[in-house]
Amino acid sequence: MTKGSPPAGSIETRPKSSCVLSSELLRTLSEWLTECHSSHPELCKVRGIADEFVPTRLVEVSRHGDQISAKLVITHGQGGKRWCSLSYCWGSNQPYKTDKTNFVRYLDGIPCIDLSKTLRDAMIVTIALGLSYIWIDSLCIIQGDDDDLATELSHMPMIYECAWVTVAASSAENYAQGFLANRTVYDQHLCVLKYGSYDDSAVLLSHTTGTSTSTGFEKDPIASRGWTLQEHLLSPRLIEFSNHQVRWRCVKTHGYTGGRPRVFFKGVSQDHLLNVFELKKNGTTRVITQAWNTIAEEYSQRYLSEPSDRLNAISSLARRFAGLGLETYCAGLWKATLPYTLCWFLTSPGERCPQYGCPSWSWLSVSCTPRDGRPDIKLHLSEAAEGRQVGILDARIERIEQVPANSGTRYGTLKEASLIINGHLLPVCLTKNAEGLSYTLYIEGPVPGLKTRMMFVLDEWKESETLLKEGASLWYLLIDTHSSYEGLLLKKTDEKFQRLGLCFPANSALLLNRAIQDSRRQLITLI
Repeated sequence: MTKGSPPAGSIETRPKSSCVLSSELLRTLSEWLTECHSSHPELCKVRGIADEFVPTRLVEVSRHGDQISAKLVITHGQGGKRWCSLSYCWGSNQPYKTDKTNFVRYLDGIPCIDLSKTLRDAMIVTIALGLSYIWIDSLCIIQGDDDDLATELSHMPMIYECAWVTVAASSAENYAQGFLANRTVYDQHLCVLKYGSYDDSAVLLSHTTGTSTSTGFEKDPIASRGWTLQEHLLSPRLIEFSNHQVRWRCVKTHGYTGGRPRVFFKGVSQDHLLNVFELKKNGTTRVITQAWNTIAEEYSQRYLSEPSDRLNAISSLARRFAGLGLETYCAGLWKATLPYTLCWFLTSPGERCPQYGCPSWSWLSVSCTPRDGRPDIKLHLSEAAEGRQVGILDARIERIEQVPANSGTRYGTLKEASLIINGHLLPVCLTKNAEGLSYTLYIEGPVPGLKTRMMFVLDEWKESETLLKEGASLWYLLIDTHSSYEGLLLKKTDEKFQRLGLCFPANSALLLNRAIQDSRRQLITLI
C-alpha cells in the first residue's frame, strides 16, 4: 500500500526503520517546523514572552566535514537567536560540564571529542535542523555555583517555551548512551486498522515471523525521570527520539515515524498530557487545579538522581501555574485549594525523604517510586473545593510561612515551610491488637466508653512500627466535614505538628461530630 492512497488513512502504523536520522526524516521535520512557524505561530508560542528573550548562555555549534565544533557563548541578552533545547537523562554525574575551572576555556571552544555521546548526538541534530545554537543544562549552567543555578532555574520556563524546538533524547538511559545509533528492527509488525462503526473502533493486527515479543509499548527511559516532565510540557515544539520511533508534536499537530501511535493514558495522548499554552485562555480554577493534579500524580512516579532536586525539578511548571489564578505556591500545593488538598493520600505507604527538603504536609515529601520489589504507589490529590457550601471546610489556613533556600527561588528548594491552621484538633488513642501485628486508632466520644474507631492511611511505609507506637502523641485535625470527616493524622513534637497520613471515621461520624462540637478551635503550626 502506498503512502497517501485512500486505504492508507485507515492504517495508523508504519514500518519501522533501522536508521534513526534519515534524510527523509530530516525533510519531514524541517517541513513540519516551517509549517508550524508560519501557520500557527501564536498558538505554538506562549503569550506575553518577549520575542527578544534569549538564555544567558548558549552553545554555538557548526560542522566541518565529519568534525563538529562547539563553543560556549554569552548572549548578553541579545535576542534574535533560534536555539534548540535539549531534554535528556543525566543518569549520574557527568565528567564533562561547565564549572568555574573551565568556563573561560569553553568560551574559546569545547572539546567535542570529550563530550558524552548524547550531547554530541544532540549537536548533530541541531546542525541537521539548520540551527546554530543549542541549550544544554550541563554546559550552559555553571555547575557547582548555587547562585548561577538559582538564576537559571528562574529562566527555565522561557528557555523551553521560547526555544525553536526541544529535542528529547528519549531512548538514552544516561548522558553517555546517545540516541542516534541504528535501531534493531524486530520481525514482529503491529498494525492498527480502523473500521467504520459508531464508536470509531479499531483492531490491532500482528504479523510475527520471529521470536521477538516487543510491542512498542515499552516506556522510554526519559519518561521515568523527574526533570524531563516539565521540559516536555513547557515546550511548544518537541521532537522525541524514542526507542521505537521518532515523534514530533506542537500544540496544533503531531506525527511519528514507524510503529504505532503513542500509548494513551488518562484519556489523552502523553504527547498532549497538558496543553499548558491554552490553560490561561480557557481554564477555570477547577480545570487548572485538575491539570496540576494530573501533573503531580505523574511527577510523583518519576525518579531523580539528586533527591534534593525534588522541588526544583517541578519549579518551572509551578512558576507558570502561579500566573493562572492559583495564588501562592506552597511546596506542591496551592493556597487557592487549601486546606482541602492537604487530604492527599497514597495507595500504599511510601517513604518520607528528609533530603527532599519538603514539609510533611506536602505530597512532595514522600517518595512514590517503586523500590525493593514493592508495587507501584499512586498519588491521589483531592480536587479543589470550588463551589462547596460555606462551613463544610472546617480547617482554615491563617498563614503560610516559607523560607526559600536561595533568593529568587520561591518555587524551588525550601529551608523551611509551615502552615498556621485554625481548626478542631482531637487527641487520638492507639491500641495494639491482640496478635500484635496491627493497631486500632480511636477518638473518645462525649460519653466515657463511647469511641469512634478511625481508619488511617499512612504516608510512610518503612517506619510505621516506630511512628505508631503506644504512648505516641497522636492527633486528628478535621479538614472536611463533606467527605466523611476527612482529616490529617498528626504527631506532636516540640509544640509543632507533623503529618503522618490521612484519617477518617471507620463508620458513623455521629459521636465524632459530638466530640468536635464540644471542642474548641485552636491554632496549630504544621511543619
